[in-house]
Parts: sequence; structure tokens; C-alpha cells
Amino acid sequence: MRNPIVLALALCFTLVLNSVSHAQAGFLFTFGSEGTGNGELSGPAFINGDNNGRIFVSEFAGDRVSVFDTSGGFLFNFGSEGDADGQFNSAGGIEFDSSGNILVSDQDNNRVQIFDSGGSFISNFGEQGTGVGQFSGPYGLATHNGSIFVAERFGDRVQAFDEAGNFQFGFGSEGTSPGQFNTANGLDVDPFGNIYVTDRLNHRIQVFDDSGNFLRAFGTEGTGEGQFNQPFDIVLDSVGNIYVSEIENNRIQVFNNAGDFSYGFGVEGSGPGDLDGPAGLFWEDDRLYVVDNRNNRVSVFSTATVPEPSGAALLGSLAIAYLLRRRRS
Repeated sequence: MRNPIVLALALCFTLVLNSVSHAQAGFLFTFGSEGTGNGELSGPAFINGDNNGRIFVSEFAGDRVSVFDTSGGFLFNFGSEGDADGQFNSAGGIEFDSSGNILVSDQDNNRVQIFDSGGSFISNFGEQGTGVGQFSGPYGLATHNGSIFVAERFGDRVQAFDEAGNFQFGFGSEGTSPGQFNTANGLDVDPFGNIYVTDRLNHRIQVFDDSGNFLRAFGTEGTGEGQFNQPFDIVLDSVGNIYVSEIENNRIQVFNNAGDFSYGFGVEGSGPGDLDGPAGLFWEDDRLYVVDNRNNRVSVFSTATVPEPSGAALLGSLAIAYLLRRRRS
């Protein structure tokens, strides 16, 4: 006959091994502080990283882009206030084309500017207006398969262009119905070409196919799990988890690819790990970089998956400890 204690231990170990894994964001470090000097930030808005280990932060109030390494060490910046080539009037979204050139939305100059990898001006496209290829407050940017997607903060739409700045298609209009926007703010594109847009003042996320056809939406106004108060930016990780920053709820919420709430983190404040106006997001290698707008810094969190025991697993752990104690006595 088998030893009942051995059988009980085997059962308990099974319960423990069947515990679920769940990503929990852990604070790592911050970089940046308020100011206009090198390494300082003035109203940071969006963030992105290139393939060379560099982190780019747009400064909405500072009218420039500051560049850091992945540890927050300052490298260089480019841009200044104005409307000439290479200057900004409220720098916004940041992306990269297939050649590694840097794309930056220039909100109040109603254009997208293109720079080489060192920050030297190449060209721009767009002008003020509501027609095809024109802009009314271009803000969030995303790229996918040679297309550049531009969210219009005041135009309540998204337009797609090729890498030469030629118009491809657009979608959205002002309103609250599915497919309409009340401030199209940030956006990202998944590997299948689906386009995720933060519909900021409708307090929801909308998802479209690669032609701009509405697929689904999630989120309502509020402070509960899965609710939003002005979602600002959105980014997907390598397994399809969706991260959303809420500039007025001072938190980050994480959803699975279907839009179901997974977990959230962040409280208002200025201490380590606190947030005050979380804005742009960038995810890479289990690290989430969060623009902490009103604290004029970037906060970095780990999103690595760690084991989180389920109720059954916790019971199993306690039972193991009890049985081992009995066996010794």
C-alpha cells in the first residue's frame, strides 16, 4: 500500500504547479526632471524606442525630442520652437519608418516631420485643414508594413500614408457611435494590421482592421477596473497584452487581446512608481516605459511574468508545510 503522506504530498505539489502565471508591473527607475537642459524634460508627451537601443521622448511644451539610452542616460536632442523645417510647435507622437528615419507629429504646425537617425531634418508632409492629407492636430503615430498612421486630436479621425507621405486612406469622424471619435489620441498596430486607437474623451479603446473598418470597442467612463478617464496612449507587447495610460486616473491598465481587464497599477503622486498624468507608452523586453507628464520624467516598470499562486496552490503550499511537519514529528 502506498504511503498516504506521499500521495498527499504529490497532490499538494500538483496544486502548486498548477498555479497561474500573471504579469505584475514592478517599478524599476525613472529618468528626467523638469527643465530645458540636457536630460531634462518640459511637458513630455510620447515615447518610443528604435532598434539601436535608444529611447526618444517628445516634449510637447519644450518643442523638441530628447534621446536617451535604455538606462535613461542622455544622448542628444533635436528641434526648437518654430515653424521652420526641423522646428516644432508642440511635438507629439514618435515613430520610425522602414529605413530607421524618425517620424514626429508636429501638432500645432499640422504636419509630420521626418528626420534621419541622428535627428537631422529630411522632409515633412501635411498642412492645416480637414481635407484628404491635411491635418487638424496630428498627434499619435504608428507604423505597419510601410504605412504611417496619424491620429488627429482635433480632426477626430485617423489617416494612413505611405512612407513618402502620400495619402492611402482614412477613417473616423466626430461622434460617439462605433467608429467615431471624440479626440483620437494614441494608437498602435498589432502584427495582423489591426489598429488600436485611444478615443480619449469618449473614454474607450476602439479597434479597426487594416482597412479602417470598425471591429470592436472596450471601456467606459469611470474609475473602476476596465473603465477609463481620458485614455491617452496604447501599446501592445509581444504576446498581445494591451497597455493603456490614463492621464486623469493616473494609472496604467492592462488587458488581454480581447479587451478583458487583467490588472492595473499606479497612484497619483511624485514618489518612486507614482504617476501624475501618465501619457506616452513604449514596451520592449518586459519593460514598460511610461511618460509621467506632470512629473516631467519617464518611469520604467518591469512587466515580466511571475508566478502568482491561485487559491488552490496556496492551500497546497500550506498542506505541504503541515504534512512535512507531521512527518518530522
